[in-house]
Amino acid sequence: MKRGIILVLMIIIAAGMLGQGCCGGDNGKTVDLTPASGSTPDNGASPKPTTPTQTSKLSPTPQESATPSPSPRPTTTKTTVPPITPVPSATVSPTPTPTATASPTPSPTPTGSDNNNITPTPAGDNDAVSFPDANLKAAIRNAISKSSGEIYLSDLAGLTTLNASNKGISNLTGLESCTALSNLDLSHNEIADISPLVANTGLGSGDTVHLEYNPLSGDSYGYVKQLTSRGVSVIWGSL
Repeated sequence: MKRGIILVLMIIIAAGMLGQGCCGGDNGKTVDLTPASGSTPDNGASPKPTTPTQTSKLSPTPQESATPSPSPRPTTTKTTVPPITPVPSATVSPTPTPTATASPTPSPTPTGSDNNNITPTPAGDNDAVSFPDANLKAAIRNAISKSSGEIYLSDLAGLTTLNASNKGISNLTGLESCTALSNLDLSHNEIADISPLVANTGLGSGDTVHLEYNPLSGDSYGYVKQLTSRGVSVIWGSL
């Protein structure tokens, strides 16, 4: 009976050990369940179970040497960039600016103002001189002692003095040709325009012109200034 109980216990222990072995318990431990030799159970006494000898076998886990392998260095490839050749810029020739040709400004026609110079038209000695004012023409004939016929430039070449005061003269056309005059008296007449005197290139420094008591126009006052600027002594006004 006791022997049967011991067997049952041994079976249970073995099953437990097997279960632990299957579940991974007691790594490397070997349990010896064989009863010690020479042990004989006493009369009716339960034999003491033999303490199993545990032999621990610990297999050393080989430690792997963790020596890191050196990482390979990346190979640097140098790319040689060819030098950039500058493209020569195109040279732009400047476009010449056209030069404007100024058209000649026509000379203004004399209007009788003090800023206009009157230039007579040259004539030959045998050219006839016209005197539209009959009173002036009569005074000229008397001065050159020529009562009839055409009056030529040659006739007027020696006329230096002309006294035509108080003759009712209003038009002085023709006097521009009397370039030898140095003393001219035209006072007390009806003269408004004295532009023929300005056109007379012979009147200059040292010459005298009497114009007092004449209804001179505004333009004629400007002509007086031109005569005096040339050195002519001009007497004018209501004296």
